[in-house]
Amino acid sequence: MFQDPADVTTVLSVITTFAAAFVAAWTAAGATVWPPVVSPEPNPDGGITFRCHAPNAQRVVLNGDWKDGKGKELAKGEGGVWSITLAPIAPGIYTYSFDVDGMNLPDRANPRVNPGQSVTASLLEIARPLPHIEEFDPNIPHGEVRVVSYASKQTDSIRRMHVYTPPGYEADPAKRWPVLYLLHGYTGDDESWTVYGRAHWIADNLIAGGGSQPLAIVMPDDHVKPLPPRQGDPDYVNTNSPVCDRHLIDEVLPFVEKRYRVRTDPDGRAVAGLSMGADQTAYTALAHPELFAWVGAFAPGARLRDDPMEPLLDGAKQHPIQFRLFVLTCGRQDGFLENDTRLSQRLRASGVNHEFQLVDGAHDWDVFRSNLAHFLMRVFQPPKK
Repeated sequence: MFQDPADVTTVLSVITTFAAAFVAAWTAAGATVWPPVVSPEPNPDGGITFRCHAPNAQRVVLNGDWKDGKGKELAKGEGGVWSITLAPIAPGIYTYSFDVDGMNLPDRANPRVNPGQSVTASLLEIARPLPHIEEFDPNIPHGEVRVVSYASKQTDSIRRMHVYTPPGYEADPAKRWPVLYLLHGYTGDDESWTVYGRAHWIADNLIAGGGSQPLAIVMPDDHVKPLPPRQGDPDYVNTNSPVCDRHLIDEVLPFVEKRYRVRTDPDGRAVAGLSMGADQTAYTALAHPELFAWVGAFAPGARLRDDPMEPLLDGAKQHPIQFRLFVLTCGRQDGFLENDTRLSQRLRASGVNHEFQLVDGAHDWDVFRSNLAHFLMRVFQPPKK
């Protein structure tokens, strides 16, 4: 990974500088490095109390991504601990942060932070009553999620993936299982689909109820190219899709198929993803229809210019592609709806069989979890007689 000792020194220097700057920010706000508070704290009436230790701060504001969760002013109390108690929040998985005198900071009292390429917020989870397809049910069999590291020649680095194996995987050493390669969105990572997406619990619940075929799910980190300095650059998605495709085909598939008992035929392989991962899914499916028979593209992101799928779509006109299932989805309130409508038209014009499904909702995890659940209900099902 590092070819020169100076590289190590440089990286350590960057880490040290970042850590010092972070601590300095907290110190400037009058906070200790480890605030001695409990936050968030559930209350008997269902409300939640948030606290932030910042004795020298002039203003602390809570910003959460639940409904009406922005701009909540905290009150300063004893010992420089700021706090606010909110009414019950609807069940879900949320992120939040504190604005301390204009600086956005995660909740230092909460060890759970948002997964992804940078830590910008803390996590708040409010469980739904059982039974619920997205929640952990202690009364059913559960699969396992393994965090796996591997050496990548393409990136000259150690990379990571999360791998779900279904209930019964260890008990049947002769069986090969169908496998879904599941890709995250922009700024996410290989942990996104388990933390936000609940992919493993959705699969457990569907399998237990007979609503899905038992399957393995591979969740790699598909930011194969480093993120650009500014977010939202459409050129990154366009240029990362072919790079991610090569990484998936040349490194992830061979590693998984050597290490896990998964099927290697197209009917036993699926690829799906959300947002940027949906762009990559569509690209990989069109580039390798001989490898994947099942495709799920959940609200693909921006493709404004130099779309790498154009030559693949042109090729499909000459050599028609038939998938067992190709589902393209988008929320009716999603900002990419017009974009994805055009993609469906382009797929249809190129003779690519697919379904374009509109669902209620925006570009968020509530929609993506539902997309995944419905996809799992249909993928790897035997042909109807």
